[in-house]
Amino acid sequence: MRHASYIAAIIAAAAAVSARAKTVGPDAYLYLATDEVNYAWEDISDTGSTWQPGADDKAKTAKMGFDFTIYGKTYAYARFSDNGLIAFGNENTQETNVDLTSQSPAWDLPTIAVLWDDWLITASAPAYYDTLGTVPGDRRFIVQWEQVEAAPGSPDTVTFQAILYEGSGTILLQYQDVVVTGGDGSHDNGLSATVGIRDTGGQTSGRNLQWSYNQAAIDDGMAIRITIIPEPVTMAGLVLGIGCLARYVRKRR
Repeated sequence: MRHASYIAAIIAAAAAVSARAKTVGPDAYLYLATDEVNYAWEDISDTGSTWQPGADDKAKTAKMGFDFTIYGKTYAYARFSDNGLIAFGNENTQETNVDLTSQSPAWDLPTIAVLWDDWLITASAPAYYDTLGTVPGDRRFIVQWEQVEAAPGSPDTVTFQAILYEGSGTILLQYQDVVVTGGDGSHDNGLSATVGIRDTGGQTSGRNLQWSYNQAAIDDGMAIRITIIPEPVTMAGLVLGIGCLARYVRKRR
């Protein structure tokens, strides 16, 4: 049973493990996010499939090659938009980001806000997607927004990616370049973006984990890992869970 004392213990353990790392959560489903993870960019621009929407505010439906589970539901397709958003079950091309803790994205879909803002994919810089790995349970699906422009039509760009892991259901968000060089600063470092995840009805059920909303909280060379804390069934399991969390936060990719 998920209860307040368990969650409090998890948060306290996370804080004790590393005062330097930022940890957000857990949410009501026990998703936890941390930046205590090595940034290791997986460039798929030479190997991945390309996507050029041809117009602004469009989405692509891609078969991941495996089933990915988020908030207890499993999906074979990821539907990602030019605006740095991944949705499941349907497409969301919404350009205006929202606060995941209090508002619902369009269609109220399970969502990963990788760097949700008003971006533009151009013909000269498409987005990429690919499935890496061949062993069932050890595959990963990557979406890479490569040099997307700050809409409307700015020549300045940002580059970021999301990696979805098949076996663990882990979500890794990585940011290669989030400074809109030469711009007015309104998009820099996620200042006008949403980063996080949420379930259908997440703003009322507590199934939302928001890293940032319209805050300059994202840096170049940053990685954020989102995963579920296993729920113990006994006190011994609770102690084990806290120990696992400590190792999890220390672990570097």
